[in-house]
Amino acid sequence: MGARATKGSACGKLRTVAPRLRLCLPGGPVLGFDRASRGCRFGGAMVEMLPLRSPERMNNLRLQKARRSFFLEGGAPDALLSNTVLRSWDRCRASGLSPTARQFACDGMSAAQLREHRERNRGLLACAQSVMEYVFEQIRHSGSMVILSDGQGTILQTIGDADFVDRAGRVALRPGACWMEDRRGTNAIGTALVEERPVEIFGAEHFVERNTFLTCSATPLFDPRGDVIGVLDVSGDHRGYQSHTLGLASMAAQIIERRLFDSAQAHALRICFHPRAEVLGGPGEGVLALSPEGRILAINAAGMRLFGVQAKSFIDQHCSAVFELSLGSLVDVLRREPAAARPVDTLPAGRLYLRLSALPPAHVTLAEVVIDAAPRADDQTRGASLQSACKPAAPAASLRRPPGGDRLADLERAAIEQALADVGGNVSAAARRLGISRNTLYRKLGRL
Repeated sequence: MGARATKGSACGKLRTVAPRLRLCLPGGPVLGFDRASRGCRFGGAMVEMLPLRSPERMNNLRLQKARRSFFLEGGAPDALLSNTVLRSWDRCRASGLSPTARQFACDGMSAAQLREHRERNRGLLACAQSVMEYVFEQIRHSGSMVILSDGQGTILQTIGDADFVDRAGRVALRPGACWMEDRRGTNAIGTALVEERPVEIFGAEHFVERNTFLTCSATPLFDPRGDVIGVLDVSGDHRGYQSHTLGLASMAAQIIERRLFDSAQAHALRICFHPRAEVLGGPGEGVLALSPEGRILAINAAGMRLFGVQAKSFIDQHCSAVFELSLGSLVDVLRREPAAARPVDTLPAGRLYLRLSALPPAHVTLAEVVIDAAPRADDQTRGASLQSACKPAAPAASLRRPPGGDRLADLERAAIEQALADVGGNVSAAARRLGISRNTLYRKLGRL
């Protein structure tokens, strides 16, 4: 590296040259000096090369000052650290962790233990694998890796550049190692699990000194019932930090969560919703799964944000606690054009656009039967607005069984009985009429 002053400058403008540093002062000779030199003497005056105050250097200086205040002086450098990092450092100090620790009891597990652990999390791995591969393709050759952990911070899978994967392995950032915050100190995986929200930990924000070469962006993964099931993390060298990495990880996490949702609720009536119709079909849409009785089985993270609720307090409520329509009326409205977005008033979030979620073609679900069996509005109300066509239902504070006419199980039973009656009891013909397989119809008949 080196520098040169442009002509006409009062004190010289510096720019990089190699391999020596050169300084040309106005009207004077070019002076050369080595990289290690602090400066040179010109006409009795000392000209000193000062380090540039780059954003990266300023950030490093800020973190060095924060570490000195927290670890050596016992201070609370809240002006130098985010609240998330400061809370994490406080938790780590309270748990007795040392910032200079180098050995951990959770550095890994045997190959057999790892296989067993992956088997227990095979559903999560199946939904995440291809998404991880796609994310890695976007950051390939950047000295980074994509990491998937379970809900207890144990790393299940990694994909990354070979050189960085090897370096990360030296601090046990590898499959089988546990990165819970109370064991590893502040880190994106462990801290995201504690905070239950996306977290970015840059360089010296890591509590343990040996991890300060890392920059990590992590997003927790929620299952359909709102519990944290894992973490998706993108880690790299802190010198290669990119501000968009956390956004990339968060977007990928939404895709994984939707796959988990659809897999777990494949046989439920699923309704997508959002305040903007054009968002439906994208990763930002809310999704609600309903039981045959209209009970809320699951809601995705986007839906929780739109409704401003926590899944644990929302699940098992009847759908009349959400929609200003009875269940039968709601199904009837969405049945008309399953792929279309329909405006419906909701109690938690006002007017939203709804549509039936697309279902895998290999699965014939209860929703498909109900779409054909739901009572249709009469001719006078068919073209009317939702408010005039359907009487709003009162909100429910807790789970309650709706009237018989609104019960999806009753609608299914009625549809099956009608189909059998129409074809004189021929099960195969009734199955074709209903659009389901004969085996599926036999299973449903066994439950009636």
